[in-house]
Amino acid sequence: MAKVNIRVRPETETLYLDFFFRGARCREQTALVDTPEHRKRLQALANRIQKEIERGTFDYGAFFPNSPKAEVFAIREGKWTLCALMQQTIMAMHGKKERAA
Repeated sequence: MAKVNIRVRPETETLYLDFFFRGARCREQTALVDTPEHRKRLQALANRIQKEIERGTFDYGAFFPNSPKAEVFAIREGKWTLCALMQQTIMAMHGKKERAA
C-alpha cells in the first residue's frame, strides 16, 4: 500500500510530500507554511495521490509538472517531452563527439 506522508522542512517550516513511486523516493516541496488549514489541504492532495498510485493511474507530471522527477517518470513511461527529447539528442551528440576525439 502506498503511503503519502506530509512532512515539515525545519529550516523553512514549509510542508512537503514524501512518498515512494515506482521504487523511487519522491519529495515534493510546497510553499505552504505548516498550519492546520494547510495540512488539511495538503492531506486531501496526498489522499488523491495515494489512491491513484494504488490504482496504477498516477501521472507524476500531472500532479507535479515543474518537478525534475516528472520528466524522469515520463521517459520511463515512454511519454517523451520535447525538452527530454532535445536533452537526449544533445547528450547523444556530445557523447559521439567525445568518442570521436
